[in-house]
Amino acid sequence: TNGGGKTTFQSALAWCIYGDPPEEGKFLSNYELNRSKIGTVIKVGVRLELNPDPENGTTIIERVQTFEKNGENSSRILGAASLSIQSRENSPGALTTPHPSPEYWLRKYFPPSLRGFFLFDGEKMTKFWEQDVKNDIEGAIKEIARVDLFESISKKMRLLEGQKMRKI
Repeated sequence: TNGGGKTTFQSALAWCIYGDPPEEGKFLSNYELNRSKIGTVIKVGVRLELNPDPENGTTIIERVQTFEKNGENSSRILGAASLSIQSRENSPGALTTPHPSPEYWLRKYFPPSLRGFFLFDGEKMTKFWEQDVKNDIEGAIKEIARVDLFESISKKMRLLEGQKMRKI
């Protein structure tokens, strides 16, 4: 149903992974903003746990932003958002290790070209079915797989199609 929080949830994931800020006024919950007094500092964060992660362990991605309520229904951002990524092996007593370069880790496992394809937002995906998007999708998949299988499969298919047509 509308108002169920689907887009808010997707916006939170996009902000956590890519740093994409939500639409104006969608960062803070209205509940938190309404119950706070002017001047109150409010911390907003999204924590995403991947288990298993790409190395069969657990990775925790966390992005946090601080705000100050400055009006009845308004706030201002204080400073820059912080991003941390921690990893741990999936074994009893394993320690959590902070990643030295969280932005690099995110670009490696969640390339920017995937931004529009794994977080489908029905309200924003009007261009998804357009033909020119096909190349973007293929590029994102190639980037993740680090393999140019699509081109070799496409070449083989064209060769087979040519052979079939010659036989016909």
